[in-house]
Amino acid sequence: MAIGLKRGTVELADHDPEWEKLAAETIQRLWRVFGSVAKDIQHVGSTSIKTIKAKPVIDIAVAVDIFDDVLPLSPMLEEQGFVCVGWESNGKIQPMYQCGEFVSGEKLPIILTHYIHIVIADSEQWNDYINHRDYMNACPAAAHEYEMLKLRLASEYQNSYHDYFIGKQDHIQKTVEIAHVWDEFGRIFIKIEPVTKGWSDDKKYYIETAYGKRMLLRISDISEHDRKKAEYEMMQKIASYDIPMSNPVDFGLCNGGKSVYTLSTWIDGEDAEAALERMSEAEQYNLGIKAGELLRKIHAIPAPDDAVDWKERYFTVIDERVDAYRSEGIPFEGSTIVLEYLEGNRCLLDSRPQCFLHGDYHEGNLMVDTNGELFVIDWLDDGFGNHGDPWHDFQFDKNDYYSTGLLRGYFGGEPPEEFWNVITYYIFTKALTSIVWMKYHRPDEIQENINWNELNARLIKEGHLPLTKWYLKDFYIQWVDGIPYKLKTPFDFSFLSKYGKVFKVFDGQDSGNICFGVADGNTRYFVKFAGAPTAEYTGTIESAIERLKAAVAPYRDLAHPALIKFIIAEEISGGFAIVFEWVDAVCAHRMYPIDHQKFKQITLKSRIVIFEDILDFHRLVAEKGYTAVDFYDGSIMWDFVNERTVICDIDFYTKGKAYGNKALWGHMIRTSSPEERVDGVLIDEISNVYNMGAIAFVLFTNSDQSPETWPLSPERYAVVKKAVSDQRGDRQQSIEQLIEEWRAAKK
Repeated sequence: MAIGLKRGTVELADHDPEWEKLAAETIQRLWRVFGSVAKDIQHVGSTSIKTIKAKPVIDIAVAVDIFDDVLPLSPMLEEQGFVCVGWESNGKIQPMYQCGEFVSGEKLPIILTHYIHIVIADSEQWNDYINHRDYMNACPAAAHEYEMLKLRLASEYQNSYHDYFIGKQDHIQKTVEIAHVWDEFGRIFIKIEPVTKGWSDDKKYYIETAYGKRMLLRISDISEHDRKKAEYEMMQKIASYDIPMSNPVDFGLCNGGKSVYTLSTWIDGEDAEAALERMSEAEQYNLGIKAGELLRKIHAIPAPDDAVDWKERYFTVIDERVDAYRSEGIPFEGSTIVLEYLEGNRCLLDSRPQCFLHGDYHEGNLMVDTNGELFVIDWLDDGFGNHGDPWHDFQFDKNDYYSTGLLRGYFGGEPPEEFWNVITYYIFTKALTSIVWMKYHRPDEIQENINWNELNARLIKEGHLPLTKWYLKDFYIQWVDGIPYKLKTPFDFSFLSKYGKVFKVFDGQDSGNICFGVADGNTRYFVKFAGAPTAEYTGTIESAIERLKAAVAPYRDLAHPALIKFIIAEEISGGFAIVFEWVDAVCAHRMYPIDHQKFKQITLKSRIVIFEDILDFHRLVAEKGYTAVDFYDGSIMWDFVNERTVICDIDFYTKGKAYGNKALWGHMIRTSSPEERVDGVLIDEISNVYNMGAIAFVLFTNSDQSPETWPLSPERYAVVKKAVSDQRGDRQQSIEQLIEEWRAAKK
């Protein structure tokens, strides 16, 4: 049978061309009954979507002027096998009919073949049925996404049509909204994806046209028409100054005149806020430099010739907002101090210059494209007509490196002293006057704003400027092959060209080393170098060089399938370099946040492989007469592609006796043995047993040693717990014993 499904059950079938014929026959039968009462009859629902699986039940939508015209037709419809089952809709019965196989005494079919939906002609509901069907047939990717949801729900709710139906509704509602946009703009978009980032009430979409254009579509309520038109005209003006931005394409009305839209070019990439999370400190600083240079270019656009004095315009707006705070704001500790500060320092804005303003210049409104170039988006008139004091455009977030770069890029060096006083005034004003807005628009976040204002009050009382605390006055970076990195002072790294072209720099170590990813054609290397004035290191360059020279022996002597492959070591450029084979792997340590998040997704099975590889390597360490020192989660990597463990950073491994050093390892309580954390105490293989047990807890429970969080057998928990005993005599007495007990324990 081409159609039919037991009532209340869910089963999906491949699309059957026969459904179209059966739907057409059903539509003809309905026309014969409805006559002129029907304004249109259409095949809708999943069986009308040609590329997806569907329940073998046909949906038909019948458009009528009023429902009252339909009920008198029910006897004739029932004669044709269409049984009326209505439901409440806005307080009225909305007719619906079903077809199928009946048994004696049952009002509803036990085998359902058709749903007949009665809908008001040209209503939103009617348009939703038609647009959803047509959009799905026109956009196979959207149809496939819908099918995947249906398949998942069908597998979960085979005997519960109600749960299956409810599970689809959010997705259908979102798709109907997109389908409406598709229809509204002439059905020329072949791809429409909602863009949810941002605080505005605009509905935003990424769109692709059949002609290959990719754009950002913003739809706003018609009440925003004048403001949005002004913004669009402003974007046209800015684009004429060759500012890298999302360029304006079109502006107009939509949704029957109820909404206004703006179309602008799409920028491939991601917002700077997200990009910063994956960048090194030097890369964050460098992005800030670019952002500052871009803001200076925006500020080169002149203010209108007839612009009223900035101080007069500013306080015309701000005095109203301060008065609103006095009457509607939430009191906080020190509010009087802030208000007195704002009143007593108005003179800071005397004779301030004016230029064009972005209005909301921060990381979330900057895009980094696939080539690393910066683009500006989302211009805003924040109440001052998009022109005023250029320093009013500055906003600072929690990223000190980006913010420091922003200022230096803008000013071409250090900001003038006057800047700190003026920007502090603007920030304190913004903090206070935003309380009322937060009260009505973001009430769940207002406490954070209150805390901000209370901090400002304390800073005023103490006589401190808040921004100078984070400004990195002594921060220095330089570049190699276009990659930025931080140092204390300049250093010549031109020697790296001997190994290839640098594609990655690791400059955050406190060991005195700086590391580089270098490519020579298709071959890539990891170069570790001591001899440069690295930013985080507090010791002497000479001692860093000696330590790295001493590290050659363990890498050479402890060659193992899991250990990063040693290639060569040499004195060069007044320092010392060790070259390793490059490995594409993620590190377990939190110092690399993106890697750490990926590492957390590794399966339990792979974590067992990692731990057993670590044990096997340290058995070799013991056999070769070495002692493991400073082995921690930063020494552990996982190669997802080849599914293998990679061990690195064994620089402190020592042949013979090793001794604890509180200054070096006293803070590493998650992984180091108690012996490592005490000056002069002997570190030996029993100490390494402790280290291995601590690593097991890092891998399997994020260092939680309670049995409740342990994911393997109680027997294996007992083995690992024994290894991390504070009493040396209670631990396994060798790595070999630990391995044997681990293997003997049940998984």
